[in-house]
Amino acid sequence: MPSFQLRRDALDEHLLATAVAEGAECWRPATAREVTLGDFAHEVTVERDGRRETVRCRWLLDATGRATFLGRRLGLIERNEAHPIAAIWARWTDVRHLDDLIAREIPGLARHAVASRRLATNHYMGRGYWVWVIPLANGETSIGVVFDRRLVSLHQSAHREEDFRAFLSGIPALAELLKGATLRREDLRFYAHLPYVTRQYIGPGWALLGDAAAFLDPYYSPGLDHAAFTVEATTALIRADAAGEDVRPRIAEHDATFLRSYDRFFRAVYRDKYYYMGEHDLLSAAALLDTAQYYLFLVIPAYRLGRFRAEPVLGPRPALANYGLMVLYNRRFRAIAELRRRRGAAGRRNAGRHLKAYFNLKAAPYRMLARGLRLWLAAELDALRLRLFVRPW
Repeated sequence: MPSFQLRRDALDEHLLATAVAEGAECWRPATAREVTLGDFAHEVTVERDGRRETVRCRWLLDATGRATFLGRRLGLIERNEAHPIAAIWARWTDVRHLDDLIAREIPGLARHAVASRRLATNHYMGRGYWVWVIPLANGETSIGVVFDRRLVSLHQSAHREEDFRAFLSGIPALAELLKGATLRREDLRFYAHLPYVTRQYIGPGWALLGDAAAFLDPYYSPGLDHAAFTVEATTALIRADAAGEDVRPRIAEHDATFLRSYDRFFRAVYRDKYYYMGEHDLLSAAALLDTAQYYLFLVIPAYRLGRFRAEPVLGPRPALANYGLMVLYNRRFRAIAELRRRRGAAGRRNAGRHLKAYFNLKAAPYRMLARGLRLWLAAELDALRLRLFVRPW
């Protein structure tokens, strides 16, 4: 899709500078050493310039990312064992130009491009995994694999770099890009388990924000959305508290909503999704249906109607109907993918397919919804044929 890459380092520095310009006091570098929580009365011991000092505050917000300083101190962080995904990645130099490769060697694909593919985030999918290929500002390319440990065994590797290279080279389209490319060995990284969640988002005068509270999956890139929702909802509570409102009931509702959002979002979008990542029609149907609902219920109200509510995805109680639908088709897509494997038909519907998605704030989400439903219906009919007329392998 025609878009642009967002430089996170530049964004982070811009946000920090904006906060300082609007009155925040920034201590940098500094390290939080100790914390004592009370009832809207907390103490934090910070080390900076070689000395320690204690700060007292009414509200304490943890935005420390995966370090989740406060969450771990309170023993709130738990691994999501029902979603056993891991990741391995590195930066590469001299990766071939995808647009040139397509134009010279796969000319039939070039006519479908509406913007530079090289400058996009490209995903390569297969059963149990997806690979990101992201161009960086310095000319290097970030390439990483996110995989379900039940289906892909890269986490068991005794020779991580060698097995990482071999895995990527085993994907024909990706192997073409890596001819002559060099992996920066010092940049190779690995996470054995990605998803986690806090048992409590907020308390009397303290809160966890963004990745300090939870992380689910980098597929669909939901991290900044989650950070934005937690920040918006938490600052609304702080404003209400500063105005003299008793915010304890709202704190309880905030906590329940965000915990419900994480659980529903996982079950509706990510649970067992890696089982059908090798099936183009099933994954396309999921992407269209997921994205259409995201636009209809979040993006369009915010950008066209001016109604942005700081309630996380699927967290509000009225979202129960959408949650039920998403759980249903996600579960069915996994079942259909597994049926195709048993009948020896896995991956046979992938060649020559193209996903046409439309991202605007008018009729496009409805078209995506209709297209996703048609793909789902076709897959169900094909599954019926497999069950009735094709014997298991």
